[in-house]
Amino acid sequence: MNDAPETLPRGDETILIVDDDEMIRDFGKMLLSRLGYTVHVACDAEEGFGVIERERPNVRLVLLDLLMEGVSGREMYERIRLTDPEIRFVVISGLDFHTARESLEALDESWYIMKPFGIHVLSRKVREALDRKTAP
Repeated sequence: MNDAPETLPRGDETILIVDDDEMIRDFGKMLLSRLGYTVHVACDAEEGFGVIERERPNVRLVLLDLLMEGVSGREMYERIRLTDPEIRFVVISGLDFHTARESLEALDESWYIMKPFGIHVLSRKVREALDRKTAP
């Protein structure tokens, strides 16, 4: 499989990555920026809420870690869904899918990525999430 950036799904939407792991934020921003997306990063939910407020209505997708200090990914997901039900989500977690689903019942495998992940999986899941007819 050729994982060269020019062969991967691309886009021009705005994405927010919320993860307490700096390496994940930097890696995701670098990869998605190369694919044409505008990418913002936040180290926790509170910073993420600030980005969404400043960038509304541009943010179309949130890449969200479930396990963070303070406000959890699950709580962030629920609060965003109440205020902007059109924002799409992709959950990124070090937990396996079934364990992650215990933290977020609404979680579906189609919008879940287990860490560590590569550019092919990330680009495909992001494009699929953005192209879905309904949120999340």
